Amino acid sequence: MKSKNQKRVIVEHVQPNVNNGEFPISRVVNEIVTVTAHVFGDGHDIVQAELQYKHERERKFRTTRMQLLGNDEWTASFTVEKQGKYVYKVVGWVDHALNWQHGLQRKIDDEQHVSSELEDGLQYIQYLSSKTKKNNQKELIRAAKQSFNSAKKYDEAVKIATSNQLTKLFTATPNQSLLAESATFEVYVDRLKARFSTWYEFFPRSASETKGEHGSFRDCLRLLPRVAEMGFDTLYFPPIHP
Repeated sequence: MKSKNQKRVIVEHVQPNVNNGEFPISRVVNEIVTVTAHVFGDGHDIVQAELQYKHERERKFRTTRMQLLGNDEWTASFTVEKQGKYVYKVVGWVDHALNWQHGLQRKIDDEQHVSSELEDGLQYIQYLSSKTKKNNQKELIRAAKQSFNSAKKYDEAVKIATSNQLTKLFTATPNQSLLAESATFEVYVDRLKARFSTWYEFFPRSASETKGEHGSFRDCLRLLPRVAEMGFDTLYFPPIHP
């Protein structure tokens, strides 16, 4: 019996973060956030990982599969498309279907008969049948169901079970049971100007054309082309008394 608190995968060392997530990292609109994490299991089973992220106004997380870099380090990226706050986290799980397929291939390579292993694989095919929608995928699943427990179709069953097509289907439609999750981290996304700008400190009182009179914001408008010609793109006004 599986417990809700049972975990077979560890997710740790998620980067980037600031002080273990105490503060958000910073990006500007349309920049890429590349996330890495250490994801590993309690044995030699095949482990998979996924990056989940969303804008604060979105209800559901978007997902992208992570790629193994080596030594249990995984990576994936997402683009921050609008201002505001994004959150992201990493999840990992043992992929039992891919693990079954891997073990099956090793026994076939050793010239073992794998009838019982093929029958065991029907549970993973049954899961796929409830998730797939494309006709070519349904045909593959139907053929697998008919051959995996048929002695007369043993060769066909082996061919299907070890096919790249089935591997891709298992990978694209994982049964994510007993998920392990990292903490959730934040990204504050600002407008493009926040990355770099050239500031000009402007004193409105000094902008008047008439000697002895205070300038106004309207007087400032007349000088804006001159400020722009000097290469400044941001105005900074000092505190102005009412």
